[in-house]
Amino acid sequence: MTTENLTWEDAALRIVESATDPLRTTDVGEMIVQQQLTKSVGSAPTQQASQALRSLLKKGKIVQVGKLYALPATAKRFEEEEAAQEEAAESAAANPAKFTVKAYGLY
Repeated sequence: MTTENLTWEDAALRIVESATDPLRTTDVGEMIVQQQLTKSVGSAPTQQASQALRSLLKKGKIVQVGKLYALPATAKRFEEEEAAQEEAAESAAANPAKFTVKAYGLY
């Protein structure tokens, strides 16, 4: 695999664009290094990824979902899935399975 010479910002955007779920800063940094998207890795790739993600966030190219980063469309789908899971959990808690105890004692 040849090393590309992208800026950290371009590399971070490429990683976020290829992701199907929101990513943590450390994941973005690790993926940039693993995929050799930039020649200037340095000693703190997570910090460089963090700066790149903040810059992309300010430019409106990505959005933040809690402590995660994603494209707006990915974030929207992720939030909808989380809301559906919460709704299902609330429904299950409101309607607990009914059962009858048929025996008492220790076995």
